Amino acid sequence: MRRILWIGLVLAGQCACAQNDQPITLILWMGKPAHHYSLTPAPLKYNKDFAFSFTLDDGLVSALRVALPYFAGGRVSPPYTDEWGFDQGGDGHFYRGLYYTDGCGHRRPFRAAIAINGGKMAADDRDHAGFLSWRQVDTLKEWGWDIFDHGYGHLTGAGVNAAAEISNNGQAVEERMGIQMTQFVVPGGKDDALSQESYAAAAFAAGRLAVHNGHYAMDWSLPEDAAAARHIRAGRWFFSSRQGNWNKAFYKSLAHLLQTKEKAWINAFTHATGNDDVWNISLRFPDFKTFFDGLAARYGEKGKDNMWMASFQEVQDYQIIRHTLKYDLRVEGNRLYCRFDPRTVPRGLKHNACSFIWRSAQPVRAVKCVGCRVESYTEVRPGDKVQQQVINMNW
Repeated sequence: MRRILWIGLVLAGQCACAQNDQPITLILWMGKPAHHYSLTPAPLKYNKDFAFSFTLDDGLVSALRVALPYFAGGRVSPPYTDEWGFDQGGDGHFYRGLYYTDGCGHRRPFRAAIAINGGKMAADDRDHAGFLSWRQVDTLKEWGWDIFDHGYGHLTGAGVNAAAEISNNGQAVEERMGIQMTQFVVPGGKDDALSQESYAAAAFAAGRLAVHNGHYAMDWSLPEDAAAARHIRAGRWFFSSRQGNWNKAFYKSLAHLLQTKEKAWINAFTHATGNDDVWNISLRFPDFKTFFDGLAARYGEKGKDNMWMASFQEVQDYQIIRHTLKYDLRVEGNRLYCRFDPRTVPRGLKHNACSFIWRSAQPVRAVKCVGCRVESYTEVRPGDKVQQQVINMNW
């Protein structure tokens, strides 16, 4: 669906396909038969070196007014005073957006996620609202952002009814938006240890695939197997303007991590991104710009282009798929058929996609997918000597 917004965004295509139970066949054409080859799923989508997942907690309106247009390209909101007296707007300027590529030369915009409380959503079109409305959350969803469960009323403490908070929030989001959330963010963050375990137990019992909490250790490695991919306690890096030199510490840690040559997955969050540091737990717009401009310059389209900027849900879906996808390869002349049954992948995932890596002295000249869609692949011109190509597909 395409919608023209007041913030002037340019919508990136996204496949919102229904569950496919029919066999899928990926067909590769080579100029000559390939006798020595391999076709394997990349550890990360687009065969990137690391994934960066960013979430905005509490469903605050600056996610739509500031973060979305800055990431996707558009006009950031001018200063906007919310119901609490905070400025959740930006500078009112137009920005070109921040991008990485799909490994095949096509740009993709930065995207994030929001964690919301269904009991705190604002009425549509209410002036000076501090929280997003359901209509605004739906707009973020249309632009490829994922929606996380943050409890119905953001309740914390030893006596909280965690199961009810999760059930009520899940029901509200499903009724309003028609989606089932797979991510739970513990309310209270790092400062509330009293309810974190009851929330975690209730969230996993309700079918959530990941529980996010500042108390959990930050493990930047990828899940080793399907079981680990489907049950994650996710530590989080907290970004706040109140903290000194937080961005320098982050970049230093990331640079050290990338030197190990291991694939990595970073999970970070804040609350608001407007001109004020909302409740002293947010990232002011100038700091937000500085950090993400630096991230894009170092690791985005115009830098090393080795980062996949996607929500935690999208990265987790990919990890589950790469560990559960079963496929068979068959060669006939100069064609290779990769056939798999999507029913081997757990149902209920939103982001059904896989990036394959082709390694052979014979380059792939054309790609077709039956029962799925080829998003892109590394194209090779006659005379090019390419030992590795990336093929991105989804269903």
